[in-house]
Amino acid sequence: MKNNRGIEFANLAALREKVRRLTVGSEDKKPLIGITANHAGVDQELRDNYIKAVIRSGGAPYIIPYSNDTEATVQAVERCHGILVTGGADAHPLWYGEEPHPKLGAADWVKDAFDMAVVITALERGIPLLGICRGMQLLNVVLGGSMIQDIPSACEQEGVLHVQTSHRSEPWHSVSMEKKSRLSDVFGAQESIYVNSFHHQAVGRLGKSIRVCATARDGIVEAIDAYPEHNAMGVQWHPEAMVSEGESEEQAALFSFLVKEATLYAEARTFHGKHLTLDSHTDTPMLFKNDEPYDLTALSDKALVDLPKMRAGNLDAAVMVAYLPQGEISPEGHAKAYEYALERIRKLKTAVKNSGGAARLAFSSKDLYVNKENNRKSIILGIENGYALGGDPDKVEEFAKMGVKYITLCHNGDNAICDSASRSNHTNNGLSSLGREVVRQMNTWGVMVDVSHAGIRTIEDVLEVSTSPIIASHSGARAICDHPRNLYDDQIKAIAECGGVVQVCMYKGFVYEPSNEASLLHVIDHVEHIRELVGIDHVGIGSDFDGDGEVIGCRDASAMKRLTIEMLRRGFSTEELMKVWGHNFLRVMKDVQMKGYKIRQEKTMR
Repeated sequence: MKNNRGIEFANLAALREKVRRLTVGSEDKKPLIGITANHAGVDQELRDNYIKAVIRSGGAPYIIPYSNDTEATVQAVERCHGILVTGGADAHPLWYGEEPHPKLGAADWVKDAFDMAVVITALERGIPLLGICRGMQLLNVVLGGSMIQDIPSACEQEGVLHVQTSHRSEPWHSVSMEKKSRLSDVFGAQESIYVNSFHHQAVGRLGKSIRVCATARDGIVEAIDAYPEHNAMGVQWHPEAMVSEGESEEQAALFSFLVKEATLYAEARTFHGKHLTLDSHTDTPMLFKNDEPYDLTALSDKALVDLPKMRAGNLDAAVMVAYLPQGEISPEGHAKAYEYALERIRKLKTAVKNSGGAARLAFSSKDLYVNKENNRKSIILGIENGYALGGDPDKVEEFAKMGVKYITLCHNGDNAICDSASRSNHTNNGLSSLGREVVRQMNTWGVMVDVSHAGIRTIEDVLEVSTSPIIASHSGARAICDHPRNLYDDQIKAIAECGGVVQVCMYKGFVYEPSNEASLLHVIDHVEHIRELVGIDHVGIGSDFDGDGEVIGCRDASAMKRLTIEMLRRGFSTEELMKVWGHNFLRVMKDVQMKGYKIRQEKTMR
């Protein structure tokens, strides 16, 4: 016997069998959509319309319980693949620096703090978020915006009643949508749609990175989007009522959108959990102060790469370089540069040693995989600017024995080794004779030659001299952004032909013009271009974090999964992602090390 919902009544055996079949061996799991709970008293209880709308769209609903325990709330949110912030009562205006309006409704500080903790966690972890009514308003407040506390008091234009008198499932008034917005895409590029309406508050001053994507006839904001800075969207109306009670296929598209985004997030998180991910260039040691130890385990307000951020972004490994600005080319300048490089490397090694085992130095691909298996982060040593060699190619051996895996031949400005892509006086006309010997020594000692920052003629000479593959540890494609630091297509092809790899950076000036609009989407444009030009085996990621690398949507190591999400969105396979996230770089590193070993063996046998 079944009830009117199709559930077999009082048949425990049938229920047990159904559950068993759904949970044993299931590979195609639905994305978990966290739904913020309301509570009785100040607010109404959570309507099951949200749950029904999520299930209908292919998600698995998970109620995040209302609580004043922020740690518990954060842990609950971190379980989820997508977040739905529900409607409810008025938020207290002191959150956005205003005094309460006479017509403000019931407000609850604790409920506000709970909802905003959910929003903040989702934004910081890159978890896709859809805010509904109050949820949209709080998204705006969290990002620095304000609210209109009472629409009738603030809106001079008449003609739109924002508290409908018909059933909540029925459409009430029209909203106009911005063209080329994500919301417009959700609704099939329609210019306007009809929505329901029962609220007396709305978005006021816009928060940072917020874009208005729909308005009512009286100018009230009806939808916002924070993409690409954050994967977060909000609508003023209540689509869950129109879907669950009014059976609106049109409004169901919003929940399908959230579930689709949550599916991409789940795939990215699974990928990062299973596969090694490596950032080939960070300048974090530049932040080390000479007079105090550096703590990699602490969440830093200055560093874009530390162990907490690496954990949040599921980043397994980072090359941390001893960066040297170009100084005077003289015996004194060279001596200072050499000592400074030694000091940076020593401080980095000490910081890793003092991490309590949370991080380990990695000198081979095997080290990296062992560290990942043991839940440790890997730090790889590098040097940015061959100025560190102090004009002595024999120091390559010394740095190699310290564990340095690559040396960037120059930085901005020529040095004694070669000419730079920026601020060059064409001092050497490419590689100097010293530079040629440096490249040969790097080949001998298994140190990768990095041509990031190198001038056109320098790269030509390196390709001629080097018997091992070379890298560009943090660069870009000039075809995408025409900057002297980026590589022409012919240069990328030449690097690929020798078995090398170009690691795409996130220095906004090299990513997109105008640079203040550079985002993670443009970073992936570079990756895609190189993939199409020379194949997936010759491209990777080298952020340049802590060396001014930072773009919209990927501001530090905690946001690295978002790059994976965008590559998944563009159809990158798991195998391709593995190559981009480290396999290509490690292939070159291993090849250079093996060839160096053979060169040294041959010299020994002579």
